[in-house]
Amino acid sequence: MKRKPLGCLSFTGLFAALLTLAAVAFGYVSTGGAMFSPGALNAQTAAVPLGGVYSHADTGGNCSTCHAPPFSSTNMAKRCLECHEDIADILSQPDDLHGFMLQEHEVVICRDCHSEHMGADASLTFFNGPDFPHELFGFSLEGHEETNDGKAFECADCHTDEISQFELSTCEMCHLEFEPDYLAAHVEFFGPECLACHDGLDSYSRPFDHSTLGFDLGPAHEDLSCNECHLEARSREDLQAASSVCVDCHREDDIHEGQFGVDCGSCHSPVSWEQFTVDHSLTAFPLIGKHIDVACESCHLEGVFAGTPTTCYDCHWQDDIHNGAFGKDCGACHSEEGLHLVSFDHNTGSASNCSACHLGDRPASHYPGQCSACHTTDTWQGATFSHTFPINHEGANGDCAKCHPGNANPPYSTYTCYNCHNKNKMRSEHREEGIRNFDNCIRCHWDGREHDD
Repeated sequence: MKRKPLGCLSFTGLFAALLTLAAVAFGYVSTGGAMFSPGALNAQTAAVPLGGVYSHADTGGNCSTCHAPPFSSTNMAKRCLECHEDIADILSQPDDLHGFMLQEHEVVICRDCHSEHMGADASLTFFNGPDFPHELFGFSLEGHEETNDGKAFECADCHTDEISQFELSTCEMCHLEFEPDYLAAHVEFFGPECLACHDGLDSYSRPFDHSTLGFDLGPAHEDLSCNECHLEARSREDLQAASSVCVDCHREDDIHEGQFGVDCGSCHSPVSWEQFTVDHSLTAFPLIGKHIDVACESCHLEGVFAGTPTTCYDCHWQDDIHNGAFGKDCGACHSEEGLHLVSFDHNTGSASNCSACHLGDRPASHYPGQCSACHTTDTWQGATFSHTFPINHEGANGDCAKCHPGNANPPYSTYTCYNCHNKNKMRSEHREEGIRNFDNCIRCHWDGREHDD
């Protein structure tokens, strides 16, 4: 039995196949590949020609204009850049959208975002929302991942059909739906230009941690509304320009009228104006010595600080045992470590007359004359008196009146030995020795003892 060959391998079948291939090849060449086009090209015209045409449709549907042949050394992205030279120039700039995308993907794939054959009037740009680097346009989508009702944001929620367009009123209309009161006040204080301050990263979100900017609000400021310090702020630059110097806001509260400078924080606390720690060294009266431990109210009576006297005498006049005899400059002698600590230069001319200062220190029965004859400038106690005759003679024990009767008050210029020694006996003994003048006993008995010469 003679076997028949398969129909597709017959002469007729092979001839039909070759004829079909020839027809397809002729159609492809004659139409420039348009017979395989998935749809019409975009016909939107550019302001200037790119690659010799004003629109993709002007290529006449010639596929090879954009599509490189198989196994070619070029590709479609390179064909795009041959026409779009302006894009090729900015691919090396990471702060530009196209440069950023190149860094992220390492190769240029234009068709990921730019689609064609969607019709003459269709958009040439298609974004994959979650992966699109929206922050390159000054607004991150980090804070807008979900709408208020929990749905994922879509481009159309904020943009119109033209993805490159954005109406600023969109922010206001959206937020009015779930926080109308807050938004109304916010727009009143800071204006409707939302993007001037907000970057989508919630850099100024509620609650805002002010301490991250080096200005901790503290209890006294945390309840203030933003606009009380950021007056008429309409941009991030305006917000950042707000002064952090206390006196710029509290100048009217400065009862010191600027005499302590502008660093209010050196004394006052952000908790309250009433809580303060005074650095007295900044004033005209630094506290040293005994003044350090003195309570504030001891000098600042009834809480009054202005006009408090700063001279020693104004506070210590009741302690002046000199009764004003030496003026009011207490510091000339006394130390701030204590009034009892005296530093006085006794070598000055004003110190030559001890009695002028120490009149009240001299007992009524004191020996007359200059104090320095017996006393030193170190202390009143331990006086040294040049008394040639033994003061304790015959048990006198320093009782001046035993030898100087009638001299209860100075001067002690006269003396007698006969309060203790019998005068008649002394007369008789001295006459036996041929001594007629025996009233000046000291002339011979200068040390209180008997002498034969």
